[in-house]
Amino acid sequence: MAEKIMPVNSAFERHAQTVLVMLLVALLVWVGNTTQNTSLTVARMSVELTYLKRYVESPKAEYVELSKRVDSQAARLAMFEKMIIETGAQAKP
Repeated sequence: MAEKIMPVNSAFERHAQTVLVMLLVALLVWVGNTTQNTSLTVARMSVELTYLKRYVESPKAEYVELSKRVDSQAARLAMFEKMIIETGAQAKP
């Protein structure tokens, strides 16, 4: 059985293969770098979103606190008004 002998690659073909491999490696490095940068950007955006969410919710918390204070002052004022009305009714003959 005769075996086929593979022809020796020419120098030009080897250089072309080397250039193609270098281009492929450069492409893979670029994709990896872009993926990493995108991952970092997503992480930064997540942190910023969390900060903005807290910033948006803080006026809501202040509103609730101020509403409670206003309600307590309104109740206190109503109590004083009632006392004044009762005291004024007793003072008149």
